Amino acid sequence: MKMWNSEKAKLVKLSNSLHFSNKITLADKALIAEKKLFKLREEMFNKDDTIVTGFYYDKLKALQDSPLYDCLNVMPKPVVQHIHLTAAANINFLVDKLCYYDFVYYNQKE
Repeated sequence: MKMWNSEKAKLVKLSNSLHFSNKITLADKALIAEKKLFKLREEMFNKDDTIVTGFYYDKLKALQDSPLYDCLNVMPKPVVQHIHLTAAANINFLVDKLCYYDFVYYNQKE
């Protein structure tokens, strides 16, 4: 487990260094908002760890009734609201639930 955690940390660090947003610095207010949104996301995962990967219409009411939805619904954003899987799911979920299926393929760059 120790070796797995070490290798995972290296991969996460490498991935973060290659990500298009790695040179972006958020303002203090944005960092506070990000922490609050992450907390709301984690609360949703604690209730249902398939909230973002389950069948959309089965999850829709829970999503719309969530405090996270309320926040996103009022945030100013000049484009269509959407969410990326890597933002919606934590890394442990992605590894535990998705990486061991032979029908799941994921490439962030393509």
